[in-house]
Amino acid sequence: MAQELLIKMDSVKSSGMDWFYRMEALAKAVDNFVQVTFLCKSADDAGIQYLKSKDLSVMKYVDEADLIDIVKESSENQGGCSIIIDNKHRVSKLDKLCSEACNKVIYMDEAASRSFKADMIINPLYGSQLLEYFVAPECEKILGTEYNLVREEFLEIPPIRINKFVDTILVHLGETTSNNLTREFLAAIADEEYDFKVVLDTNLVNREQIKREYKERNIKFISEEDICMVAGECDIAICGVNHFMYELATLGIPMIGVMLSKDRVKESQYLVRDGLIEILGAAGIVATADILSALNRMAINRDRREDIHDALIREFRAWEYDNSKQPSTTHAAKAVIKLLK
Repeated sequence: MAQELLIKMDSVKSSGMDWFYRMEALAKAVDNFVQVTFLCKSADDAGIQYLKSKDLSVMKYVDEADLIDIVKESSENQGGCSIIIDNKHRVSKLDKLCSEACNKVIYMDEAASRSFKADMIINPLYGSQLLEYFVAPECEKILGTEYNLVREEFLEIPPIRINKFVDTILVHLGETTSNNLTREFLAAIADEEYDFKVVLDTNLVNREQIKREYKERNIKFISEEDICMVAGECDIAICGVNHFMYELATLGIPMIGVMLSKDRVKESQYLVRDGLIEILGAAGIVATADILSALNRMAINRDRREDIHDALIREFRAWEYDNSKQPSTTHAAKAVIKLLK
């Protein structure tokens, strides 16, 4: 029996479904080489249903004791198990068990703020190579956007064209804990000349009420699952600094970003420095008027949009122009498979 790869992850309010999407991308890329099982809290209904819709194996757990029993049982099977841990929680009994019982232990480490006993850490965020990580020298570090975990359906969409005139705006502010920013923005755009495709997060408070309240002719609501179906039609995206931003980047869509968490400050600074995105500031500080002003400036400046588009394609779609490179999800999967062999 081949070893099993466990992927332990939980949704968090600040990230919504982001982690489910990126881990699904990685799981699909490695599942021909290793048996993948997701370990999810039983309360994470939306994430569990999403993974099952992608024909991925899921085991639900209630609490840490339940989770530890599952990992112990897997580690005792013929071939044993390895594990990827993708969450922001403090070090726990699970971490100790994994270091002792699992063949290999991999952490997703975006913040570089914890000390890990790991065989590999993965941080696919822009600028992650510049951070200091608290791991042993022998721990392998998989860092930067060349390991970005993008779902296959986005990689299959060709880059957008930069049109002279801007018609369609994708809006995905990524809120889950409140609806103030989204609601304020919706209230301000009814008279704008653009068509807006507005993504409402699955866990957004009062989601259905918002859909009923804002029925302007230029607003169409879509779900997160529909983004890949409409992204190629959009001229500009207004988005939170989150996982979706990287998937949109592979299409070369010029983006106006809003930070939803203080954890993304450094990353945002690097992206702005290198001309990959225009970031206005943090949610709670950025006003709707600021977003609309930035949108109108970008819409009339085709040269600016072309510069951002070209920079994004060079960074996030380099494999199409450089035979020595490969799609980032494939690159990350190969690194994981090599470690597990």
